[in-house]
Amino acid sequence: MYRGKRLLSAAVVLAHLSSNVLPTHAFPQDVSIGKPPSEDEHSPVRDAGAHHIIRECINTTSADGTFYIKSSGDGSTETCGLYLFSDANNIIEVQLNYVSVPCHTGGRVALVDGWEMMGELWPSPSDHGRPVEERTIELCGTAPPPRPFVSEQNAVLLQYRLPAAGSALSVRVRHLPNPRPCNQLMDGTTEVFSLRNFGQRRNCTLFSMSPVEVQVLPFRVGAPLTGGGRRTRAALTSTKCARRGWPDFVELGEATGLDTDRSAAVSRRLCGISSSAGPPESVCGMFVTRLVSSGLFDNHVLVRARLLPFQQMLSLCAADYGLDDQQLEESLKDYSW
Repeated sequence: MYRGKRLLSAAVVLAHLSSNVLPTHAFPQDVSIGKPPSEDEHSPVRDAGAHHIIRECINTTSADGTFYIKSSGDGSTETCGLYLFSDANNIIEVQLNYVSVPCHTGGRVALVDGWEMMGELWPSPSDHGRPVEERTIELCGTAPPPRPFVSEQNAVLLQYRLPAAGSALSVRVRHLPNPRPCNQLMDGTTEVFSLRNFGQRRNCTLFSMSPVEVQVLPFRVGAPLTGGGRRTRAALTSTKCARRGWPDFVELGEATGLDTDRSAAVSRRLCGISSSAGPPESVCGMFVTRLVSSGLFDNHVLVRARLLPFQQMLSLCAADYGLDDQQLEESLKDYSW
């Protein structure tokens, strides 16, 4: 993990998370690692069966299969990234099959359990099951790791710096089922998300990097599964949860970066039991729903969340994007909406 390196702007990811490719700098036309099928030379990521040839510095994709990456040969020391994500109920396995990245040239390859952007990490340190230092491997040379790298959630980042001509690598990516998903990156296809701690002391976070409409569905947080003579807690406001010192709650709010420990602004906090759905709300920026659990209860909350369609996003968020009425109309016209 290359600390202090600017990987990509939040605005770019915000606008294009649901796309397969985030184009920036072009890679060469030929890739000589193995024998992938022929590809369209104009496509930055070509999906031909289970093979993908990377031609751009920054990409985000939900595809699996084998990815081939080769140095541009221009001596660039820019750190590039392949942002992998999957369905919310999956984890991701990454196996480095081939590595030819000379150490003496400054070449490096790193795998991050989660996503890193502009020095911030998701899931944040307090939300992940492992320490930060155990969530990353970094290497160079010609020896790939003997074991695959497996994430704890549906997001993994492959970072690489290939300044020397001829430097190259190939990686195999597989999406595997996660029977107990905790931290979840919105994938653009799932609409109802389940956050549950299964009685463990841990936080679980649903994170959206794009404008979203979100609605809290029935939940049980900080309350026993059975009566057992204990008083049932009614659904409470954030003020009452904090005032009564109950350690388990679900909080919702906007975020300005990936590290929700530092950047999330909590708008409301809920605890107790609710059998009904709350009102839907639309958010123009990044949005986080975090289930905080002490381990004393088996907490469970359902959240309905959907990415806003482009037209609705522009109409709702025009002021946030600094667009006046005329610019908004022109933007919608450009996209034939």
